[in-house]
Amino acid sequence: MDRLLSPKTKQVLLVLLAVGLVALAGCNTGGDGTPSVTSTDGEPLNETTPGETTTPNETTPQSDVDFDELAAGHETQVESADSLTEGAQILEQYTVNGSPSVSTTEVVTYYDLAEQVGLETAAVSQSSSQGSLQQNSVKYTAGDETFQRTNSTQVQDAQYYYDQEPYNMSAQPTPVNFTSVGWTTLYDNMNASLLEDGTTEFQNETVQKYTASGRDRLPALSSGIGSSFSELETFNATMLVTDDGLITRTTIRASGTTVQGAELTLAYQYTVTDVDATTVEEPDWTDNVNTTG
Repeated sequence: MDRLLSPKTKQVLLVLLAVGLVALAGCNTGGDGTPSVTSTDGEPLNETTPGETTTPNETTPQSDVDFDELAAGHETQVESADSLTEGAQILEQYTVNGSPSVSTTEVVTYYDLAEQVGLETAAVSQSSSQGSLQQNSVKYTAGDETFQRTNSTQVQDAQYYYDQEPYNMSAQPTPVNFTSVGWTTLYDNMNASLLEDGTTEFQNETVQKYTASGRDRLPALSSGIGSSFSELETFNATMLVTDDGLITRTTIRASGTTVQGAELTLAYQYTVTDVDATTVEEPDWTDNVNTTG
């Protein structure tokens, strides 16, 4: 799939996927099926919103929302949290000559920020006419130690990894990242022009909904993600924000035709939930890990 994405898109994706998820979802293997990636409230990521098309505009419309203020409020909530749960779901699908290829990634990280303990789960699925691949991993960091277990359809038995400070960052495992929690970097660089779009329910809470559609309202994303498309049919973002300013869910979708003539759909979703209500427990398999080298 990398051959369909422009260098600018790859650069933006490194920010969107926290500098690691693209590598997990970057090769073409897989069957003819289409894996399903759903949001935490059941909204399919591979659904586009009908009737949302981009049109060129000489000037950027005035936003109903001060995005810098929105991002700052989110950062304040994240920085004051003792714990939280962070999620990312990614769908990349393209069709060439009627043959679909799909890559999905889902990562959920549970942070005890007060104790600097983290648990990260990652699931990757890739499919195409060439074959299929599924990989799942769990990573646990406590203090100066990190444990990891990985299962893959390419390897019969689970693989275990262990390391401690100072880590060899070119080898597995790398520790759970505590330096950019809650997708604050994503919002620092997004600069979206959002409109208020009423309220909705998310995880049993009424939240404010903000939306943006088109290149002119998503300039930072357009310069990266949009550069992979010769014709961009759908390009939109939706943010759900709690009363106290937490951006609890962001969904970004783009679809259209690439410069190579393939049909391409990109969908990304980021969540921050269970603030000050997340607990992190040590997995029961860490005793299986060789910690002596």
